[in-house]
Amino acid sequence: MYKEKYKRIRFNVEFGPASLFERVRFKMKNVEKLYMNGEHFQARVKDRNIPDAVLNRLQHFDINQWSLMTASVRKDRGKFVDSTWEIVVDEVRYWVTIGLGNYITTVVVKETSGVEKCVREGEFYDFVEQVNRKLMDEDLSSMGG
Repeated sequence: MYKEKYKRIRFNVEFGPASLFERVRFKMKNVEKLYMNGEHFQARVKDRNIPDAVLNRLQHFDINQWSLMTASVRKDRGKFVDSTWEIVVDEVRYWVTIGLGNYITTVVVKETSGVEKCVREGEFYDFVEQVNRKLMDEDLSSMGG
């Protein structure tokens, strides 16, 4: 089984940094297909009784129908490795975490905000802002924008 060999730090869209969340949206804007065949994801769907209505929405992912909530970055590079998106179905909040390669890693019924686990300021926050601002500038420049 694959095991990550790097430390991850989580950020919340409410607190930024703005460039990180701009980058996540930029990279995810054309994603339509998500991979839902991972063992961990399938176990969570079963254990948490995730309804078909939520799974059906994941069949044709559209960032305009979901709200970006968090992003985790590699501590050593400042680049995002996963993003978590929210959708409300039948008045229940569901958070889906999408990792590299557009694989869904988990799904939860969200009852708390989770902001207490997110970086809000400091040296690492500034580092992530700089890394992602540079990446966005490079991407937009190469597109002629």
